[in-house]
Amino acid sequence: MLNQSNTIGLIGEQAFSLEAIKQDWHVLKPVSDKEAYDFVITKDHVRFIKVQVKTAKQSQLEGKHCAEKYQWSVCRRVNNIKVSYEDNDIDVFALYAIEEDAWFIIPTYFIESKTVSIPVEVVKNIGNASKYKGFRNAWDMLSLC
Repeated sequence: MLNQSNTIGLIGEQAFSLEAIKQDWHVLKPVSDKEAYDFVITKDHVRFIKVQVKTAKQSQLEGKHCAEKYQWSVCRRVNNIKVSYEDNDIDVFALYAIEEDAWFIIPTYFIESKTVSIPVEVVKNIGNASKYKGFRNAWDMLSLC
């Protein structure tokens, strides 16, 4: 039986595959889960983009004056230790916020830590307080990777 974390991850991967196909991408999935990426996508069968999908549900920050946020861990486990992705492991993160059905398509070079936190207002597209706002549903960003 899958644990909740695995189930959430599978939901995000399936949602990515469907949305990428809607955006006219060809979607390839590795046979095993040993790769650093979840998908390889292409439009022209010449350039291939490695995508790591991360999925999050809304969480509440500690403390009564803190806003709600979505938070994604953008590292992976190697021998049960969290490590950062190497530059050539993946090209882009596709961060999925389940409740809002919102995507943040972010090139790996833009992420500087092992965690990405985005306020709910930005995820809902009603706020501006995040450097990630411009990546919301930015599927065209994939063509630049």
